[in-house]
Formats: sequence, C-alpha cells, structure tokens
Amino acid sequence: FRIHADGTGSFIQIYNNILKLAELKYDKINIRINIDEKSDHITDLIDKMADDKLQDYIQRIDIHWIYSDSSGRKQCESDHSDYEKVYQLYKYCVEKGFRIKQSYLKGPCYAIDQTNITLDENLNVYYCQGFLYDKNIGHLNSDGKLQIDNITTSSKKSCILKCLYAPLCYGGCAWAEPECRNRYFFDNYLLKYLILYQNSQKKH
Repeated sequence: FRIHADGTGSFIQIYNNILKLAELKYDKINIRINIDEKSDHITDLIDKMADDKLQDYIQRIDIHWIYSDSSGRKQCESDHSDYEKVYQLYKYCVEKGFRIKQSYLKGPCYAIDQTNITLDENLNVYYCQGFLYDKNIGHLNSDGKLQIDNITTSSKKSCILKCLYAPLCYGGCAWAEPECRNRYFFDNYLLKYLILYQNSQKKH
C-alpha cells in the first residue's frame, strides 16, 4: 500500500480491489507485506483478510523485513530479531488458513543481476536492499536519468562448493559477506519453515 502524492493513503482502494477480485473468483492473488521493528499491527491485516474469507483467493503471502535505517540493519545483524518476527507472522498466517511463500529459498542474490537496483529516499542507488544506507553505486538524477558510478557484478562465492545449504541459497547475498546470515537461518529455521509451508498447502 502506497502513499499518494497528496499524502492520502491507498489502503482502502487497494483492499477493495482485492475484494472485487475475490468476488470474481480470481484465486491468483499474491500479497507482499513489508515490515520493520515498528510494524505492530500486521496481525490486524491478516485478521481482516481472514474475516473476509480470502484464504481461497490469495495464492501466497510473502513477508519481507525492510531496514528503516543502517542502525536497524546492524541490530538485526547481531540479534537476528528480524528472523523471529517474520517467522511468527508467517506462522500466524498459516493458523488463519493462508498459504505462504517458500521463504526458505534464499537465492540467487539479486546483486548478481546488473538490471536489479534499489533506491533510498534520497534517490541513491544500491545493488539491493541489503546495501541500503551503506555502499551506494550511483544516483537517480532530478531529470530521471540513472547515473551509475561504480558497478560490478558479484561473483559466485566459493562456499557453494562445500555448503550443505548451497542449493537453497546459491551462496547467499552479497551484502552478508564475509559472514553468511543464511547459515544461521537454515540451522535454526529451515525445518520450521518446511513444516509451516507444507501445512499451509494442505488446507487448499
């Protein structure tokens, strides 16, 4: 849901369109939910969708942690709080009868693709959201032209030749170098997510 130029929200308009699709029996709706440490009311949205009986029309719910600034990113990097909050929300979605994304698939990294970029609020350009507020590679000028100052594609990591989880992440993200956060995720959450995903599919 986006904010219009005049400052008004778009939630009601977009949500009503989702309801209209459901009335037409369209069952390929994908919902992406961006969250951060301040997102305390996401379960209210999930409850609303459940109350409107959208379970059969939403193909999957995809939840992403978005870092609001560099300090928030570093905090999650140290305590992995983002992993737990996202997992609990996915779990709540399944309890409400919704299907979820295969969130245990972690690659390949977007930064490998030169056509993929991320912008911050100052129109700085980054490889992907992992590099936000850190290593920008260019800028979006006021005339709408993309100015790239320094870009190189990330090479394949050597860990894919020896890591048990390589087929699921293809070396993980470029931002995580030299430490791979995916290893922590797979060690602590892979089995939970596999069970969660399978349970979400059984209800449909």
